Amino acid sequence: MAYLNFYAEDGILFFQDAKDLPFPIDLLVPAGGYFVLVSRIIGRLITFFPVEVLPLVNFIFICVAIAILCAVTWRNLSNFISNALLRLLCCLSLIFLPIINFELMASSSSLHFLLLFPATLILINFRNGESLSGIDTCVLVLALLSDPLSIIIGLVVLLRPLNLKIWESTSSINKRIYVIIFFCIALQGLCAAYTLSLGHRKISGSGSLLKTIYLYLDRVVGSSVIPNWGFVNSNDFISGMVTTTLLLRGSVALIIVIFVALLVFHLWRNSKNDAKVSRRPLHNLLLLLVASSFYWLFAGYLFNPEPRYAIFPGLCLIAVILMLFDVFIKAKGDQKSLIQRFRRSGIFFVSLLLVATWIFSITPSSLRTVGPTWNSELLAARSMCDKPGQEIVKLRILPSSVSWFVTMKCSEVNEKKSA
Repeated sequence: MAYLNFYAEDGILFFQDAKDLPFPIDLLVPAGGYFVLVSRIIGRLITFFPVEVLPLVNFIFICVAIAILCAVTWRNLSNFISNALLRLLCCLSLIFLPIINFELMASSSSLHFLLLFPATLILINFRNGESLSGIDTCVLVLALLSDPLSIIIGLVVLLRPLNLKIWESTSSINKRIYVIIFFCIALQGLCAAYTLSLGHRKISGSGSLLKTIYLYLDRVVGSSVIPNWGFVNSNDFISGMVTTTLLLRGSVALIIVIFVALLVFHLWRNSKNDAKVSRRPLHNLLLLLVASSFYWLFAGYLFNPEPRYAIFPGLCLIAVILMLFDVFIKAKGDQKSLIQRFRRSGIFFVSLLLVATWIFSITPSSLRTVGPTWNSELLAARSMCDKPGQEIVKLRILPSSVSWFVTMKCSEVNEKKSA
């Protein structure tokens, strides 16, 4: 159904505003209290196509955007994961991460959550002295101007005393990139602060640190690496009741967290005891863990630990696990030894685990599969426009559980455009 009708903000907000507002005003209008540039751009682009194929074109542009993000992720992961198969699995997570399937699959509303992952990789590479390509800079700007919580990630990754000490010796190109990054952070931050000051959006989070941490275990850890995991509903926490199911799910996810922590500790001990072992992989994965953890705690505690906020931390967790396997299979030793064989078998194990998680977790949401199609709504709208004096019609979009419409003029509904 992703290509048969608009879903939620794709139609009622991004396409509607692009159709009704002049360019470039439509790109600068905040949505939910902040800039969502990437979704606004897609909303503007689809206005150039015939009315009959608008949801299909929207779907195609989203797929192209995700493909570009996968390509950018692949390129920037080369400094994190050397094994091609593990790197491929990490890139495919942008498409098949289970938490995306519930509502946001093939929706431009999910793009700013996906953007955060390659943007974080780019920021870490930039912090480590890597030069940025033009596409890397574009992804950074889009991420910072599409998600206000990208500010947290940018500050966590880039702010360090060493940056201030070496500013004078920093190349002019890198200085310009720093200026662009902090300009985007300031612009997004001012927009969010202004919206909060007007009361258009309020801070109404869970208010419970324990609930936020538990939902990290459930929605980030369990959902990302355990097949057929599903997720618990926030209503399960009503009156503070702790059920056997909640305890079991939390315990299983906690075991995975402890296992990852032990692997990180093992990597730290090796880098500390052996001067020849590079500390760069350890620093990189710690930055991913810290940035994603701050993101989840901030979003969950101050706003709401909704499943969509688990996309970025889930991608970071998968990247960290794959990075750890990559480091251990590269460890020096006799290639025929039992330990080396065990390390290499880890590639097969983690590949099978992730693929199984994706396969058994693909459950399309009824919000995306039940409801009217764009073609049926278009036919009904054209019939309405045949009535004398009818100038405006409403085309119903998904989800069908709410009354959301795209409002169009009869002249637009009946207009024949060539793609």
